[in-house]
Amino acid sequence: MNDESEKSAVPKADTSELSARDRSKLFERLRALRGRLPSDFKFDRDEANDR
Repeated sequence: MNDESEKSAVPKADTSELSARDRSKLFERLRALRGRLPSDFKFDRDEANDR
């Protein structure tokens, strides 16, 4: 397996120290982003990596 395939552009967040309330707020913020992309949006990994 290629080492680069395991890298992420977004670092993993350490949520182990978040309280249940903070975690709940985080999920609320993430849910607010649902549906923000056009219905015909298609992510093209190759195009994104060419940038």
